[in-house]
Amino acid sequence: MTNKEEIDKIILLLKENEPSLSEEERRDMWNNIEQENNHLEKKSRIKVLLRKTGMVAAVIVLLIGITNYTNALPTAEVSASTLYIDGETMEMGNNAEIYCLPDQMKLRIKQGGGFVNVSYTSNKDLALSVPDNGNVKVHMADGSEVLLRGRSNLKFPFLAERREVHVDGKAYFNVMHKNDIPFITQAGKLTIRVLGTEYMVNAIPTEKRQSVSLISGIVEVSPKGGKSVTRIKPGECFVYDDDNAISKIKKADLESVNAWKESLIVMKEK
Repeated sequence: MTNKEEIDKIILLLKENEPSLSEEERRDMWNNIEQENNHLEKKSRIKVLLRKTGMVAAVIVLLIGITNYTNALPTAEVSASTLYIDGETMEMGNNAEIYCLPDQMKLRIKQGGGFVNVSYTSNKDLALSVPDNGNVKVHMADGSEVLLRGRSNLKFPFLAERREVHVDGKAYFNVMHKNDIPFITQAGKLTIRVLGTEYMVNAIPTEKRQSVSLISGIVEVSPKGGKSVTRIKPGECFVYDDDNAISKIKKADLESVNAWKESLIVMKEK
């Protein structure tokens, strides 16, 4: 889909919501769109600016740009939560939720009290980058959920039958149970295999130690390139030291894990 086609779809969505706006809000909104469209041929990205006042919903800032994104995790630091969609980028607010809806061939993005639907007909994986003050929750198609925050990156599937993600940074997982399809998390030097559980991953690229703290269920963890597989139980933490390639199991600090998770939720609700 070209940039022009994408913005035409967004404008159609705006027209559907236009009656709920006041005359002044409507005039400002379309002036902003017209200004951006006039520069469409001169820019490598499209920015559609909407406003939210009073009870008006679905008022969000979108930024769509062309990048050289591949299936690898993003490496550049971002100033706002950024979703990478099949060769393009969508810059969101720092607090957002993403819903994967393959049956409807779309992504639904919630932020600022409103929703934006983005058509997506590709089977390619998606990627997400979150800045220092960012908080994003991803609702995967299989029913699993991932909470991501501060300087973290996530690559995740659009389809329900694909259950493998890649993460660097910190993320909290709530995995939907499926007996026939394990959920695989690639985190730094660790591979985590589960069927259904809750766990937190700490795999910050600049830190030598990476860990998995298990809240419920059972997970199997193995260092990449290693043959050993370690099964941990709820309340345990698997720690891998990248300097000497040594792993150990210790008691998980579940209080800190829950504090991190709840802080994320509270910040999102503000």
